[in-house]
Amino acid sequence: MEKMSLVGRHISAVLLVVAIALLSRMADGAMFNDNIAVEGLVYCNCNFAGYIKSLDASPLPGAKVRLRCKIGSSTAVVVNGTTDANGYFLVQTKMIAKYVGHTCQLSVVSSPRRACYVPPQLGVKGKGAKLIYEGPKSEDSVTVTFFSAGLIRIGPSNSSLCPKKP
Repeated sequence: MEKMSLVGRHISAVLLVVAIALLSRMADGAMFNDNIAVEGLVYCNCNFAGYIKSLDASPLPGAKVRLRCKIGSSTAVVVNGTTDANGYFLVQTKMIAKYVGHTCQLSVVSSPRRACYVPPQLGVKGKGAKLIYEGPKSEDSVTVTFFSAGLIRIGPSNSSLCPKKP
């Protein structure tokens, strides 16, 4: 009986040491040292090149986006990106917190077209686009956890309010 309680105390001590080690790694961010990526599309609610009638919008190449992640009230990471010819963007960084969807925001910083203005709620002073967890993807022994900002629409409420084509 005495031998059992000694083994039980030993196991409890080992579990306590492991828990403390894990908590200390979490506190310094080592547990969240994975790569993350945020992808999405920026479209303008105007009839420009690539216009999609069902969306009443066009892809917006050259739009500037920014991923900003915070720990507490301090900004820890800022990553900028630019949309390609299809309005697609991908920004990557190291994961700094467990809950990326709550600690990071994706904003549209600027648009290359005046008609495609950035609404305040999607700009750097607003809440930005909601990030949705997509899951991890591995390539060449590197795992990247993907999040989506989805389709971000900027500009007027519909294409009839855009400047007419010459």
